[in-house]
Amino acid sequence: MTVTPDSELLARLAAGDWSAGVTLRARYETTAYAIAYASMTDSIGAETAVAEAFRELRSIADGATPQMRSVASWISELVHGAAHRALRAVPSPIGGD
Repeated sequence: MTVTPDSELLARLAAGDWSAGVTLRARYETTAYAIAYASMTDSIGAETAVAEAFRELRSIADGATPQMRSVASWISELVHGAAHRALRAVPSPIGGD
């Protein structure tokens, strides 16, 4: 079985091939969840952050330059960003009413 390179999947996603996005998500979802959960320690929040990161990946895939770095590192960055945005959105219980 031949494995399609990430850069090809990203190009196909940018061209509107949603099955390429499904393949990328299947390939990286476990790692993405681990990254989000490590930041959030909340399973629902981590799942939400992963979903947001992959939605963002679909929306910006056409501007991607995978030659500069791996698709895996790009997905990791998107997940980190989604997790941190979610954490900043939660009000702190310290000193608040």
